[in-house]
Amino acid sequence: MQITSVCLIFQMAVASSAAIIAQTNLPEGYRLADMTWTGVVEKGGPAMSFVGTVQSVENQVKEINSSWTIYNQWNAPQQEKRSEVSKRYPTDLLCDVPNFSAADSSPVKEGVKYLRGLGGGCGVGARSCVRVSCSWNGAIHLCNNNDHSISPSCSYLGDLADTIVTKCLNKESNCRTGPRGQGQQWDNENFNVIVALDQC
Repeated sequence: MQITSVCLIFQMAVASSAAIIAQTNLPEGYRLADMTWTGVVEKGGPAMSFVGTVQSVENQVKEINSSWTIYNQWNAPQQEKRSEVSKRYPTDLLCDVPNFSAADSSPVKEGVKYLRGLGGGCGVGARSCVRVSCSWNGAIHLCNNNDHSISPSCSYLGDLADTIVTKCLNKESNCRTGPRGQGQQWDNENFNVIVALDQC
């Protein structure tokens, strides 16, 4: 118990610093923004948009319809067209990205699971970065290098994040939460996913 408490305090302190680093070391002309998710909150209902990580969006939807979930199959029509997804593929992978701190693999894997089960698109504005998932200081970010907004399928982002987990999160940890690490996976359509420590 004492080891777990010490680890948690250490992670919170590092995460606080990492959050500041993430905000001050964005490429010139970029900004931090909030993700926009679009889906339905009842069967046959109109599409609605919500802002925040997948975890916070789920809570917002529950406030409107407590029996609904953003992981409901009725959000499947909000996915990108198959023809658009088929044009997309991962390219460069970078482990140990400068100015980002290592995250524990367990919470990131939970984030991957959430994203893969999520219907709809995860939206980000032009030349912006958004945090699509974060729990226990393990964050998944989406950064858009384009001069226009994009909304790739959330499940595809989960696949990119999983590649980072598999290939980059391999450092030993004393906190009993699996190996640690961080990394960045690029896509051919000029956006990337970053897995790293953040404050949440």
